[in-house]
Amino acid sequence: MSHHHSSSPFPSCFRPSTDTDIHHLPPPTPPPVSGNANLTTCLYQTDLGLFSLTWSSSLLGHSLHLRLHPIDDNASYCSPVSLSNPLSLSTISFHLNIKPFLFWKRHGSKKLHVINQEPDTPTPRIQIFWDLSRARFGSGPEPQSRFYIAVVVEREVVLVVGDLTKEAFAKTKALKQERPQVLVLRREHVFGNRVYTTRARFGGKTE
Repeated sequence: MSHHHSSSPFPSCFRPSTDTDIHHLPPPTPPPVSGNANLTTCLYQTDLGLFSLTWSSSLLGHSLHLRLHPIDDNASYCSPVSLSNPLSLSTISFHLNIKPFLFWKRHGSKKLHVINQEPDTPTPRIQIFWDLSRARFGSGPEPQSRFYIAVVVEREVVLVVGDLTKEAFAKTKALKQERPQVLVLRREHVFGNRVYTTRARFGGKTE
């Protein structure tokens, strides 16, 4: 897990707009891997900003890299989880190595400690929850079922990925966002000579 802070001010309010031009965003940096890896990147739009999740697989196992891309502050809508203090979360990221060892604990949580640049304003509480203890993987780098990844900000779930959503809300004890997250981009990188198929869900339909 790594998180960094820049000197740029944190946006005072975010806009969950479907018109956000995701093509102007810098491509998410894949996590470092060894061997002949496969990568899958999904971009989710939330009230807090755009989250990119990059799953990778290699001979050494699987890994997850999560990154937040805040939306600019030219907005008329403020989410309850929008943060007003001058912080920059654009470079905050979370990295998880899914080790193939039996004794490795595949569930847990991690707090992201954000340095507050204004002592008189409260520091936002950001926490990542995950449970991959029963995750089922297919031919690709990301799990297919029986898992969850959740991001909680100020007791509200801003992002939840996976099919174990009930377990995620029970574990986090957080509220559900009024505006649901939206999958706006999915990109896959396959290396090597092999047959590969994929399915994605857009607008409630599986393609």
